[in-house]
Amino acid sequence: MKIFDELSMNEQKEIVKLFSNWLQPYTQEVINKVIRFKKAEIINNEFAMNLLKELKEREEKESVDFAHSIGNLMHEFDVFEQYDPHNHPSTHARSYRDILYDMFIR
Repeated sequence: MKIFDELSMNEQKEIVKLFSNWLQPYTQEVINKVIRFKKAEIINNEFAMNLLKELKEREEKESVDFAHSIGNLMHEFDVFEQYDPHNHPSTHARSYRDILYDMFIR
């Protein structure tokens, strides 16, 4: 069983990045509950860790894609105004967030 404090600094940094990306939109109460009661379970669950990695990767792609969409609107508004800059059909990060919510927060 992996224990966070016993992991290498690189492993700890990676886990912190994944958890912070996932937990950022939640309240302090939810964050504290997850860290206190679910941290070890999540770290030791390969499926959950893969979900966290996919969530982070997909949200990063969505951010780049969103910036690109805004750039298109800035340069050629009349051409691109019909397209929703929030539409990210190829990444679906929200689905990953929803699964993690159901597994560890609900």
